[in-house]
Amino acid sequence: MKVRNSIPFRLGTSSKSHFKRAKILWTGVLAAVLMIVVNMLLNVIYSKVFPGITEMYSSMDVFRSMGDPLMMLFFIYPLVLGIGLAWIWSYTKGIFKKDSTFWAGLKFGWAYFVIAGIPIFFINVGSFDLPIMMIGTWVDMLAANGLIAGWVFAKWAR
Repeated sequence: MKVRNSIPFRLGTSSKSHFKRAKILWTGVLAAVLMIVVNMLLNVIYSKVFPGITEMYSSMDVFRSMGDPLMMLFFIYPLVLGIGLAWIWSYTKGIFKKDSTFWAGLKFGWAYFVIAGIPIFFINVGSFDLPIMMIGTWVDMLAANGLIAGWVFAKWAR
């Protein structure tokens, strides 16, 4: 019985696996770019719908200042998430093969939200003394990120 190699990025493999790794990388990067764009649009919408939310972010002592070098990790997050979700898609895409692009992306995004978003919501509400509206916007963005990534993978990584 042949055991499948679970190491995602191994050197010295065939061109077929090289193509698969490249597809994972580039669809992950595409998903990351679209997640950043959608998050920026959602931030604009939230600042219009909830005018006090921008002030909440600037008045909280919870966050690092933008001048702190560790804040670069905040901007790397969508890239890491996009590539990570693309890698997961590469192993789970068979589950969605009978679905249309829309439904496959929606189901993948929903699964990501259930696995990551709901627990993160409870952790944030229970751990941080932050307004529920702020945490709610984070969870909303997480759900949007899952949907965007799911649709990108369903469209370009089947």
